[in-house]
Amino acid sequence: MAWVGFNESVVGDGAVTYFANNTAVRLKSTLTTSGNRAFLAYEVRATPGITVEVTFSARITENADGGNAPRFIIDWPSGQSPVTSTALSGEWQEYRLSYTVPFTSNPDGGDFVRCAFGVFTSNSGEVEFTRPLFSTKFSEAPSVRIVESGSSGGDSWVRFSDGTQIVRGKVTISPVANEATDAIFTYPVPFSSPPIVVATTEAKSAVVTRPAMLSSTPTTTQCVINIIRTNTTSTTNHVTAHGFWL
Repeated sequence: MAWVGFNESVVGDGAVTYFANNTAVRLKSTLTTSGNRAFLAYEVRATPGITVEVTFSARITENADGGNAPRFIIDWPSGQSPVTSTALSGEWQEYRLSYTVPFTSNPDGGDFVRCAFGVFTSNSGEVEFTRPLFSTKFSEAPSVRIVESGSSGGDSWVRFSDGTQIVRGKVTISPVANEATDAIFTYPVPFSSPPIVVATTEAKSAVVTRPAMLSSTPTTTQCVINIIRTNTTSTTNHVTAHGFWL
């Protein structure tokens, strides 16, 4: 009887035989025809940060080509993307494999962990497995720490171990009355890609008819800020840029 939750992939002369007590399975295939295979696969949702652990016993009873033997493979983020695998012995032996899903995993976008075992298209032989036992546990999120910080001319920056970078500074604009007037703010350190920029105007009086705003898309090295004011008084504007340095 097939195991619930496991998907069979049998092509050509591949064969799957379940033992009478349903606790073990025999898988066999040869390389006589391209594409022959016989393996089982079990998929686990690739939740970011979980560790998938699988325990099983197995033995190879026949390896016809003497080379690419049957094996157990863990794939992520999809099938055919091995991240870990193990060769198997000719004697019964217990095995334990694990894989921690990266925090960048996107299970809603189709990422999954696939545990597959048997005789694959590039393998040949016969192998017996006990029914694998699966467990999952959450790993702690990696700690984020400051790796660099500094200041230059009153502007400052902080870089974090996860690649985040925050820049803060000021830019003074001497406006033309009642016209949008630009000023360039150059970051004290560059970003690896254009950051998100927020600008605020220090002046609170009614003469500032439009506070600081971006007048163009920020680049990795600078942004352009402008304001509109009814007079020509120099105006200080605060800028915060949030992005990545890695």
